[in-house]
Amino acid sequence: MRLEPRLRVATFLVVAATALLSQAAPTPAVAHQWILHQAAVAHYPFEVHLPDRSTRSLAPLPGPPPVLLNLSGSGARGNASQAAVLAGYDGTGRQVRLYNGGTMTGPSTLAAEEFLVVNPICPIETAQADAFWDPEVMPGILASVANQYEVDLTRVYLTTYSMGSRDAWSLLMQNPEIFAGAVISSGSTAASSTQLKALLGIPIRNYYGSEDETGLAERSITTQSNYDVALKTAPASVNTSNVLETIIVPGANHLAMTYRPWDANTTVDGYPGALSWLLQQQRTSDGSSSLI
Repeated sequence: MRLEPRLRVATFLVVAATALLSQAAPTPAVAHQWILHQAAVAHYPFEVHLPDRSTRSLAPLPGPPPVLLNLSGSGARGNASQAAVLAGYDGTGRQVRLYNGGTMTGPSTLAAEEFLVVNPICPIETAQADAFWDPEVMPGILASVANQYEVDLTRVYLTTYSMGSRDAWSLLMQNPEIFAGAVISSGSTAASSTQLKALLGIPIRNYYGSEDETGLAERSITTQSNYDVALKTAPASVNTSNVLETIIVPGANHLAMTYRPWDANTTVDGYPGALSWLLQQQRTSDGSSSLI
């Protein structure tokens, strides 16, 4: 049975609220290690990487960590036995893999030390060309994480690549109350301006490479145009400073987009890297009240 968006969000909020009210002690961080979860609530196994503050002798985070949900491309399909490898395939997961492998600079330190990273694993049974993420499963995964770890529900983020990016749009439009910000890399949507109204108020960066897949530039520009139409009719209650930005990454083909938005050099590319930008995003007090 297909749940309505409000019901899916309500389910997430109830479970997350239970986690907060119980005041359960957070699971101790394990440096350089993904933690495999196979929650009954979801048909995707998922890996969790807790913020590593001990390896470089960092002070503890001042509060519960933000949650970062990373949806990989179709090349990272597999099963639970391969999850630890597949979780490091692209996007934020790739940065965690680099960190755990000893590359502790720039975006890798942000990914591994500042966020609780959640990386679902898409099953390999589906042919690569037909593979997709089910957006209806993701709120359940996030609720499961909130039930097991102490996290900051005003800072729940989404990062995606390719297949993950194509399905990210539906996830965001169906659950705008959950996310404080999103980074989408190399994936478009055919959503209309009416459908894109659901994204108003969520800061989103939509990246594509100048040498990316055929037609992606045109589709991304069309999405931005449709969004801009929706923005013109935004109600007064919407924070119009939090908007969708479409950003072209110079010289990047589709494969390079697994890392370029995360590795971005501000001087060369003209914009801050994805993770440093995400850390600046947080839901307002009014918005966060809907998550507890």
